[in-house]
Amino acid sequence: MRIVLPLIFLWAAAAAAPGQQTPSSSPDLSWLARHEAQAGPLGDSRGTPSFEWGALVDLIAEFSEVDSLERVNELRARSIALHGAARLDEFGRAYAVVDLSGGGDGSDLILREAAGWLDLLPFNANLRFGKYFADVGSWNRVHLSEFSAPNMDGLRRDFFGGNMAVTGIEIHQGFDFGGDGLRWSAGIASDREGQDPDLSGNGVSEDPDGRTRFGQDGLDTWMGTARLEYGWNNNDNEMTLGASAVYAPDEIWWTYVNPDHIPGNADDRSVRDELRDVLLGVDFRYAKELARDKWHAATAEVWLRRNQLRTSVGPLETRSSVGAWGMYEMGFSREWSGGYLASYWETSRYDVEDEAHHHGVFLNYNLGESHRIRTFFNHTNPGAFLEKYYMGGVQYTFDFGAPRRSALLW
Repeated sequence: MRIVLPLIFLWAAAAAAPGQQTPSSSPDLSWLARHEAQAGPLGDSRGTPSFEWGALVDLIAEFSEVDSLERVNELRARSIALHGAARLDEFGRAYAVVDLSGGGDGSDLILREAAGWLDLLPFNANLRFGKYFADVGSWNRVHLSEFSAPNMDGLRRDFFGGNMAVTGIEIHQGFDFGGDGLRWSAGIASDREGQDPDLSGNGVSEDPDGRTRFGQDGLDTWMGTARLEYGWNNNDNEMTLGASAVYAPDEIWWTYVNPDHIPGNADDRSVRDELRDVLLGVDFRYAKELARDKWHAATAEVWLRRNQLRTSVGPLETRSSVGAWGMYEMGFSREWSGGYLASYWETSRYDVEDEAHHHGVFLNYNLGESHRIRTFFNHTNPGAFLEKYYMGGVQYTFDFGAPRRSALLW
């Protein structure tokens, strides 16, 4: 297995100066303060009910000669998301995100998250339950409209299906060591869903019976997740190191099997399998302030996947795949910043094993704290027998009200 990503350059990064917009790939160390465990942004005391809401709009136009994507050569509202959060007296808090999202074939109303936090656990622990973005990797908690680059790296699209949203429970616990911190989480889910607003139907494809391909069914089709993360903060630079795992012993997949490659013959059928899927990953994020209003930031993730799959001609296979992605950003001033993203992975769900890659550059102009215009240029090679393409475009995002992350503990 050969990894040819240009990730060696990912070695430094920087938090923005106070009062300016923080670089989006700056490590999220808000959990070290533990402010939400007692009061949080939703109230000044545990007994004071409060509610907040906000919205985020993501408009994007992508231009390319590629024939296989419906979203290109048009201006679309990729995401119009409304999110709300409420303090539930002494119990904890709840939050939800609803998104009217268009992948190029019309808009779909997607429930991205709807979960609650239980604060009343011993040893400073918290329990999350409902539908939420699983705590795996350093970026799964971030919606694509909040992501530093205009498009998601191809690795997570292949291995996760986009953002990995699960329905289940997840326990968290953190330890503060005076600026440094260690936290862990473990979860169990009965269902998972890949969300990608750059794909038709947000990537949530369905089998002929109307069930999502990630759907779970029965006690034996559970999925477990785990994460361990260390955070370090030293005035003008921050860092996080993390390790994550995903294990699904019997995940339900439907595969269209056509052994003779002739559509409509009697041997064509939709096959239901319960397949094993294992994901192991490590990640690194670092940020550093260079000077007033100037910074640079870096992130990198490496993942190993070992999964079962049924090929389109019938046989069941077990495949091992490796992938990595990294991103570098630099802030030139309060208004201007730019970056580069590179992604490499071995395809895990196609009949033919192959290498794929995605990389691109982007330039941001921040009109204010909540308004951003971005131009970008990408190249994608999605793997064997799939069309390679270049893509350029412009993106405009703005938000108002409370930020979505104010409802999250970690």
